[in-house]
Amino acid sequence: MDQQTPGPLDQGELIQELGQALVSATPEGWQQLTYLARVIGALNDDMLAVQGADGQVGQVPVPDGARAAAEALKQRCYQEGKGTWLSMIVSVHHTGKVNIEYNYDTEPELTREPSPLAYAQELERYPREDGVLPDWIRAKLDQARTLDTGAMTRAIGAALVAACSREGLVAEHRPPTGLRVALPDGSVLLDTDMRTTFDQALIMPEDQWEGLAAHFAGYVAQVAREREAAPAASSGASVPPAPSGQSVPVDPADTVATALAAAFRELGVEVSFQDPNTMIVPMPNGNTASADIGSFRTAMDGAAPEQVTEHATGFARNVAEQLERATRQGTEPAGELRVRLYPASAFPEGVLEQLVSREIAPGLWQTVVVDSPESLQPLSRQAHESSGRSDAEVFAAAVSASLADPVEVTEHDINGTRLVHIGGQHPYVAAHVHDLARHVGEAPHGALVVLPVPEVVIAHPLGQAHPVAAMENLREVAQRFAADAEKPISTQLYWWHPSSRTREQSAPADLRPVGVEIDHEKGSITLHTSDQEFGPLLSSLMGQ
Repeated sequence: MDQQTPGPLDQGELIQELGQALVSATPEGWQQLTYLARVIGALNDDMLAVQGADGQVGQVPVPDGARAAAEALKQRCYQEGKGTWLSMIVSVHHTGKVNIEYNYDTEPELTREPSPLAYAQELERYPREDGVLPDWIRAKLDQARTLDTGAMTRAIGAALVAACSREGLVAEHRPPTGLRVALPDGSVLLDTDMRTTFDQALIMPEDQWEGLAAHFAGYVAQVAREREAAPAASSGASVPPAPSGQSVPVDPADTVATALAAAFRELGVEVSFQDPNTMIVPMPNGNTASADIGSFRTAMDGAAPEQVTEHATGFARNVAEQLERATRQGTEPAGELRVRLYPASAFPEGVLEQLVSREIAPGLWQTVVVDSPESLQPLSRQAHESSGRSDAEVFAAAVSASLADPVEVTEHDINGTRLVHIGGQHPYVAAHVHDLARHVGEAPHGALVVLPVPEVVIAHPLGQAHPVAAMENLREVAQRFAADAEKPISTQLYWWHPSSRTREQSAPADLRPVGVEIDHEKGSITLHTSDQEFGPLLSSLMGQ
């Protein structure tokens, strides 16, 4: 499996949404949860296991909203010609640490063996170039080619038409995957492409088609009865946007709006709609907030009615929780600011400009993050600018809070080199480079520093051992840490300039890249640095 780094990348919001949905299903005192999602074509096979306070692990139902977030994350991870993941494992620790492993190429272990058409659907949705196609997927595709999907699709359409007829509705299958449903008087209830429903039926056993069709027809019939009870604009007429501050009635034929209104009603919230894509939600403090549901509509296009209902429930819960947190802001913080260090390679082009971040050394970027019990997310520049605080104020608060987090400082002797090890159980230890003078003591020549992983800083005060030997020892230690880490930062060696001692604590330290190459056979030393001060300093220390 390929391990991916969540958080500062463009997947961050979806990962947060998924994490929040999963945590909502956990019992009090939970320690860790593990979510396994296998999404292949129209197949979604998942499970959620939770470790409780007593250490016992048990399976719990997957909460509303998790599947929609997982499917959206799968789409976001698609790489042209390479496809996207087939399965993923999400682990969430009660401290908020999240780890995600994606499987792109290994055949997933499934609860039941799906139709090979699931893999044909997968390749149609997320194409892969022939050169990166695993042999086992080729075999599945060969099996799928032996199936008559045209005949199967016609049979599914016939089952839907028959089920609607039993409910007193008039339905017409419009090949390949269209369906029109109307009342006996000709009033249209539904006229749409139902490809998602057809795709799901195609990978189901044939004896389950009738049950799927009956469930769908029952839902549409219920909508029709509600429409008769509360007349509204016909589905053939467009509903104009309401004037600002007003709302339009919910058209019972609008399955998305109807499902959302019902989902919010279950939570004790009566929503209204300013236009088809703008929902008005009353807030706990008496105010109202508008929510754009356009993307939700797009995601639900062609979805089966039961899918719309399920996703609407998760959507409603997430919106309600977010509004409640927003109402509490000013009395209860939504999260605490911290600074976290990343290599420049962790960010796709253009992402850094969207975050509150700064380069503290060549190749190293410090980003302000919001740490809450539910998630850890980078602070976007848009959210920061709306706060009215300057960058300096935000970084000062985040650095101070990071330095207040507990760390353990120990000293070690490696081949005669004194190393100061600063470590912690959180990813903000690198902030201690701002306060390195407190840890290294007297260091008139500065110190050598490595920041191999988020949880560790290692330093050597120059002048207390042979500098070249210290550089070699420190580099080897950094390489060992990085090799064992899931999310390494850098094995680069930096010179912490002594002028850093007099800087404001919130200001970046003066870190200058240095390196040394030693040929023990020839007895030669090559210094790698563009800094004009370090070379003479190194020579003087070697002469001592």
